[in-house]
Amino acid sequence: MSYEGRKICIADRGYYWMQHFPEGQQYSVTTVFNPSGSIVQWYIDICKEIGYCLENGPWMDDLYLDLIVLPTGEVIDKDIDELEAALKNNEISSSEYESAWAEFKRLKVSLAEERLKLKELTVPHFKLLVQTLNDQEGGD
Repeated sequence: MSYEGRKICIADRGYYWMQHFPEGQQYSVTTVFNPSGSIVQWYIDICKEIGYCLENGPWMDDLYLDLIVLPTGEVIDKDIDELEAALKNNEISSSEYESAWAEFKRLKVSLAEERLKLKELTVPHFKLLVQTLNDQEGGD
């Protein structure tokens, strides 16, 4: 991917993508880890709704706006144009539009004030995932 003129590899052999769907929230987080286990980025989707289905697992109803957070703490706003087009094309209502912007702004403040602890949310789960995968490989 290219972010503001910089190329960042987010998918290749040995990369992991891990998703979190925080209960009762209007966002999901996809964390990308490189083969050495370092975080490449967090991708935050603003959502209308998040749910869970026994047959298919978690799901989200995306509201277009996204935030990309790099390990440096830099935050990149994403897909504002898609949200504007969705409103213009009547793909979303004005209340959904306002809801997306409200959650987007809330998350940006939480990130700026370091209240949204992405590393603390994701790294322990990644370590558990890697340990489980290693145990399965060793146990088979």
